[in-house]
Amino acid sequence: MPDEPGTLIVPEGSFQPEHPITGVSSSKHFSALYLHKYLLNKEVGITLKLLQIFQKYNISYEHMPSGIDDLTVIFNKESLDKITIKSLCKEIQESIKPDKLNWIDDYAIIMVVGEGMRDAATTISDIIDPITNENIPIHMINQGASQISIMIGTREANANQAVKSIYNEFFE
Repeated sequence: MPDEPGTLIVPEGSFQPEHPITGVSSSKHFSALYLHKYLLNKEVGITLKLLQIFQKYNISYEHMPSGIDDLTVIFNKESLDKITIKSLCKEIQESIKPDKLNWIDDYAIIMVVGEGMRDAATTISDIIDPITNENIPIHMINQGASQISIMIGTREANANQAVKSIYNEFFE
């Protein structure tokens, strides 16, 4: 937020960041639905079916990274209860028939942001290496189209250590 301590709003053209990243933080109030189906990307309308199921249950999602055979949907877990989750998963299983469907209830999102990220070719490895050196499993990585943010999914229990390891890499 612009009013928060540490916030600096500057003209985009003249700003030269001191570090590739300016911030790293985590949030632990997430759940994730992992769906695997062979050649998921070739099946026309599968995402529409999934979104229609979410609409039926009046559920919004935070993020939906996907690959050729996989899709992860990240939710604010504070807006879901166990009965809804069970019904949701059952309907997805019946409608979409995935090869694999997992509900992950202890999901955390780590956000790394910085204007200097787009100009530094090694920033992604500089972010990921300290996490893997700590033997922290990474469940998802997504770089924003603007190239100034990277979202990393991990388990809640690993989030604080992952943030510390990234912070130490760039600022210690």
